[in-house]
Amino acid sequence: ESAAPLNDGVCLSVAGDGDVLLLGTSTGHIVQCSWEGGGGSSHDVVSRGDPCTDGGDHRHGAVIRLDYSTEMRAAAAVMSSGACALLRIDDGAGIPPGTGTDDDGGGGDDGLGFAAVVAERLRLERWVGEGDATCASFSPPSRRTVAVGASTGAVRLYRVDAEPDYDV
Repeated sequence: ESAAPLNDGVCLSVAGDGDVLLLGTSTGHIVQCSWEGGGGSSHDVVSRGDPCTDGGDHRHGAVIRLDYSTEMRAAAAVMSSGACALLRIDDGAGIPPGTGTDDDGGGGDDGLGFAAVVAERLRLERWVGEGDATCASFSPPSRRTVAVGASTGAVRLYRVDAEPDYDV
């Protein structure tokens, strides 16, 4: 029943795990909210990110589908344009003290060496697919693959750690 206080348009997609709740918005942003209610009818916004831009200028529209893998330190964002962004969590360079990193005593570490603050740390690694993506989902961590569904009915598999033009 609670709604996230988004100043970033409408929430179109949701992904997460037991610690992280990510929302894809109609403005192309990714917002991270707390799983705990913020009182009343809203959740606390933990962080915001805008990782789905090319050089900061070119937008691919809304984030219509979102998947997140803690183990792979990655997210996949399907945009309304049909583009699919493979996003990686930055290792923490430049994260200020008190934001929940594992070396600042602030808590929030998930045991994998990076903080539970995710949205502002997502960085575009590369675009995957052929511009006709409709959905994306990560494999179990041992396979390190993301499946991208296409409007043609095809499903394409991409290695998360591969070179930008490699697919399986």
